[in-house]
Amino acid sequence: MYDYVKNEHGHFVCPHCNKTKRLQSTMHYHLKTHDGPFLCPHCTKEYKSESNLRDHILDCHPAQNQQKRDIFICPVPGCAHESKSKGNRIPHSLRNHCGNVIEAYELFDNQSQTSTCSLCQVEYKNRASYIYHLAQCLVNHQIFPHELLRSVI
Repeated sequence: MYDYVKNEHGHFVCPHCNKTKRLQSTMHYHLKTHDGPFLCPHCTKEYKSESNLRDHILDCHPAQNQQKRDIFICPVPGCAHESKSKGNRIPHSLRNHCGNVIEAYELFDNQSQTSTCSLCQVEYKNRASYIYHLAQCLVNHQIFPHELLRSVI
């Protein structure tokens, strides 16, 4: 569906706006933003991605929609956290059930405001991206700060 082009650094380049992404999957989702706008058939809102429009309809127009939104519940016994997406359980789990694991593996640079994973040395400008990365990196390195970490990834 999309053509993926790499630059001299091995990063994928968007043919529409020249943004670069390290991963093909990330570029795939970026390219989808150029397919929009996606207009809500029930109101005047518009979205860059079809999935954001779908979420809007499920949240704001449930009476006009037959589909029900899935709710993702934290698998830790006694935790009442619920989320609209499975991916939101990753930062919740690391922040609330894994002690100080985020800080333990983070090399934070105050000057550049970047977070680097001490396990693999990958640098992130966005702390949320670092947290998602850290969850998978811990599993890849067979480090489990909580026995249920695998179930949320």
